[in-house]
Amino acid sequence: MGSVANEVLFDLNDKWRLGFDELQWIVMKKRIKYGKTVYRPLSFIASRKLVLMRVLDELDVTPSDSANAHLARLPDSFRTFMAAEEGVNQHD
Repeated sequence: MGSVANEVLFDLNDKWRLGFDELQWIVMKKRIKYGKTVYRPLSFIASRKLVLMRVLDELDVTPSDSANAHLARLPDSFRTFMAAEEGVNQHD
């Protein structure tokens, strides 16, 4: 498996976004640092989408309608997500 840098999947709302690396989904919170917008990784979920959804709830993240649609299309596990992601990247 090649190294995957932190990649953004989609914005959850105007303050949160969901990304991933080769090991897990990453929930990131927006902050302004020295006048620039940066996203700080707060939670790392390498298991099931149910856990991801629970973490979003615990962090009090309210996904936008668009983000909810994206979340609904995620597979039930990170492993399945990553296998699909690797399949997409092999055809590029």
